[in-house]
Amino acid sequence: QYLPNFVAVFLGNALGGAGFVGLMYFLAYRPGLPAGEQA
Repeated sequence: QYLPNFVAVFLGNALGGAGFVGLMYFLAYRPGLPAGEQA
């Protein structure tokens, strides 16, 4: 019972964390915007 739950939690955290961090980087370094116009 521990191992399937651990795998599910690990995959959820890995995919969710990678997606969230990737989205933050994408928003921070969005192409097409001049560097001075970022908030």
